[in-house]
Amino acid sequence: MLLVFYSQPFSAQRLAELARLYPRLQSSGTEVIAIALPGAPSSPSVPFSVVTDGAQEAATAYLLFRRTLRDPGKTVLGEPPSHMEFLIDRFGYVRARWLPQDEEGTGEGWRDTQFLLDQIERINREPKILPPPDDHVH
Repeated sequence: MLLVFYSQPFSAQRLAELARLYPRLQSSGTEVIAIALPGAPSSPSVPFSVVTDGAQEAATAYLLFRRTLRDPGKTVLGEPPSHMEFLIDRFGYVRARWLPQDEEGTGEGWRDTQFLLDQIERINREPKILPPPDDHVH
């Protein structure tokens, strides 16, 4: 699954790109789910699912995973990023995170459609190593 946290207008071009790529993502077994970051409108016109119920809570939870090696001090209490994507494997594990602002000037990363598809293919080829974690209840 490709979990996309977006804001407008910053994410408009990326959402359009993912809409064009969506048939190829589906054929690779990948589903795309979009969730608005706090303050973003929640209904872009895209062919994949857009979460509205619980979007604020989901975005707040995933913002905890936004820290980077370049800026390890960022926390959910600071200014949220304008766009975030997570690649989640078939067992429910977060395998990769992409923040477009972290690759300015590098020309690499998920903006390169083939790079994203290659990463998905690599994950799909991996055997099941461990079972998914058990439910955790208090």
